Amino acid sequence: MEVDLRWFVPFTLAHPAAVLPLRRFLWFPGLVAGAVAPDVGYYVPVLPTHDLLGGSVAAVVLLLVGRLLLPSVMAVAPEFVRVRVPRPGGIRQPVVRALSIVVGVLTHLLWDGFTQTDGWFVRRWDWLDITVVGPHRLYNVIGYVSSLGGMVLLAWMAARCPKVHDWPSRTGKSRYKFWIFVALAAAIGVTWSLSDPVSQISLYDWVRRLLLGLIQGVSVAVVVHAVLWRFGQSRNDT
Repeated sequence: MEVDLRWFVPFTLAHPAAVLPLRRFLWFPGLVAGAVAPDVGYYVPVLPTHDLLGGSVAAVVLLLVGRLLLPSVMAVAPEFVRVRVPRPGGIRQPVVRALSIVVGVLTHLLWDGFTQTDGWFVRRWDWLDITVVGPHRLYNVIGYVSSLGGMVLLAWMAARCPKVHDWPSRTGKSRYKFWIFVALAAAIGVTWSLSDPVSQISLYDWVRRLLLGLIQGVSVAVVVHAVLWRFGQSRNDT
């Protein structure tokens, strides 16, 4: 299949790497939510999110949803995750938190400006459009390398997080059921996404549809599990 690079963007989950240097000065959850929020429109059919206003609104929604999902996710997460993820705090310093979201969105848009076909810098700096290998332009290569580097950096930083947190967890059997459910949902999501004829246009479109279906499937599984988990909690309370 021919590689189609027209709509290449850095991998969504690599974007938080751009806000790591700011984590000591601003609200880190807001920075992370803002850094990934502009891509929400790629996964969920919502209003445009790839701009400052839309991305900021999407980031607020992500933070609210994340706060609701976090306890149920931590209940079945592996120990090396549970001990590294802090509990959410109260709503303090609203101006700083709002600024953190906006800054996170701006880092996303800035990164994409160097790596998208219609990026602000790509459209103005011709040298970013020079051919490197075959159809791969310099801005494409910057996107590849920065995405890979961002994911590696995030993994390294996550491994170095202090193990000081304690979340209640479910038994091993419950965790296994959850991960089986996630795997099935991911497989269904990928199968459904790859059934779209767009996936046959090029290798890039195939990979993009695969990742899209994978993330959508896992997201649905996490939400369904959260609903069932809260239902079970309420039954236990009564």
